[in-house]
Amino acid sequence: MKAMDFIKNIEIKEVIQRFWLAVFFSIVASICAFIWITRDSYSYSDSGVFNDYLLSNIELQRIIMVALVGFLGAINWKILVENQFKQRLYSPISLGLLLLCLGGYFYYLTLVEITDGNVIIRFVGVVLFLHLTISYLPFLFKSKLPAFWEYNRRLFSHFFTSAFFTLVIYLGISLALLALEYLFGMDNNKGKIYGQLIILLAGIFHPIYFLSEFPKNIDQLQPARLKKSFKIFVVYILIPISILYLVILYAYGIKIGIEISLPQGWVGKLVLSFCIIGILSYLLNYMFPEQSKSKLSTYFKRYFFPFLLIPILLLFIAIYVRISDYGITEPRYIVAFLGAWLLFISLYIIISKTDNIKVIPLTLSAIVLITLFGPFNMFKVSLNNQFNILKTALVENGMLVDGKLSKATDLNSAVQNEMVSKIKYLYYDHKLSMLLPYSSDSVDLSFIKEDSITRKFSMVRKTCTALGIKESFNNYYGRNNYTYLKIATTEPIDISEYRLFGFFNQHQENSKNYKFSHIDGSLKFRLQYPPSIDQEIDLTTFIEGLLVDDEKVKTTEEMSYSFSQDSIAFKIIFTNLGLETKDKGQKINNYAGYILIE
Repeated sequence: MKAMDFIKNIEIKEVIQRFWLAVFFSIVASICAFIWITRDSYSYSDSGVFNDYLLSNIELQRIIMVALVGFLGAINWKILVENQFKQRLYSPISLGLLLLCLGGYFYYLTLVEITDGNVIIRFVGVVLFLHLTISYLPFLFKSKLPAFWEYNRRLFSHFFTSAFFTLVIYLGISLALLALEYLFGMDNNKGKIYGQLIILLAGIFHPIYFLSEFPKNIDQLQPARLKKSFKIFVVYILIPISILYLVILYAYGIKIGIEISLPQGWVGKLVLSFCIIGILSYLLNYMFPEQSKSKLSTYFKRYFFPFLLIPILLLFIAIYVRISDYGITEPRYIVAFLGAWLLFISLYIIISKTDNIKVIPLTLSAIVLITLFGPFNMFKVSLNNQFNILKTALVENGMLVDGKLSKATDLNSAVQNEMVSKIKYLYYDHKLSMLLPYSSDSVDLSFIKEDSITRKFSMVRKTCTALGIKESFNNYYGRNNYTYLKIATTEPIDISEYRLFGFFNQHQENSKNYKFSHIDGSLKFRLQYPPSIDQEIDLTTFIEGLLVDDEKVKTTEEMSYSFSQDSIAFKIIFTNLGLETKDKGQKINNYAGYILIE
């Protein structure tokens, strides 16, 4: 009965009537994520094999990204309809614009690699922007600070209350499932059932519960008498933590002042962490001095931003040192912009007599748009800076004269490593072709291709070789002697000539028809195919052939191993193969793929 009362209190019908579009997008995202996590990681649907799946994993990821943006966009749209639009005509027009933008975003995702770093950064930026707009849209043209603060306080409280209930329900059901698993042998689908559960709760229950508490008549809100628990959380937890961070930063500032040294690079992370916690504490504490006699609350509101100036100075010094040494990259660009924003906000709060806290989310959302899509966005500025550093190094070392490249002679290790790092940056940013106009008879770069099919990491090695850079450099996946090979996801696999098609990986090697398993401590596998075949397969020569070059993305043919036994033809296709170099040779860490039997 209590459970039914709890469900009734959510007022699902009212939530659906009010936020129907947001609920739709949250359900779509949850269903797609549920299907995605249900499938095996080695699912062949993304490799072009004909199958019964309606959507591939890549397509599911695109839909999830669009649906998450659509969920936040739908909340923003409803806020505008309820609080800003006075004419009914504006509602369908704005809805049409929202759906058009979402369609355009989906089309954009079909043109790019969604795992590309720039695509992910833009997605996270758009999500952050939409979160920020929710906080101030109802008050965009209204200056009602008490109502603005109460509105955001309720959003904050309701969000974490929803998260708490979601976690409690998840733990309760998970423990019940765990009991069924151990007591009655219930299948947990390789542990995926717990991931599926959290997706459904976080993707459907949490949004609906949160939206059921979404404030109404927003511009008429007035700060309520705050609960003691909220006061304890803000005044006795958040504010002391902020002060602790502040003391550490000031102590560090005194230390580098005494030692006359420059701040270490990681100080930027510490400053930004402090600013996030500190500004959150300031915003939540904003109305406390009017309701309580807490001196700590009053002093924190009065002196937080003046005391923030020294940490901001440390941040500027740290990021200046990093940029002057290594140039501008997207993370350094973001840190520099956030430092400028923090300085602006601090000076505004210090100088302003009104302390309009609406400026904080409003200016931060503007910063997000500028850094992502402005004429001097982070991607464009970082790329140009890294390329100019490379050009300068080439000119200074006599390798770029009159716009034409020539091979290196007598370069020291530091210069070569710097050039390699810039060439890698251009490759990761899909802009290695920027070197093509400087190609010459002695340095032929015509092999550089940028399309997703022919673009390979081996172009980095070839570019360095063409430039005469012989200094060895770290491989693609770092310094841990680990190599991860994978199959090109755009190539289809023809299974028409085979009567049996199956999967294998290190976690699931058994099938009703065959068993393909790795023999520990070797580069050998064992294939068992009843009734008569039980054979060891030595893949040492095959794997050594895969490691001849530095290319980590292989064709289907390169990742295939074929053999015959007892007049039966077998074909093993590895979709991924993880190798670790040891003193005694190669070691297989993980693998997955398909087996085809004629």
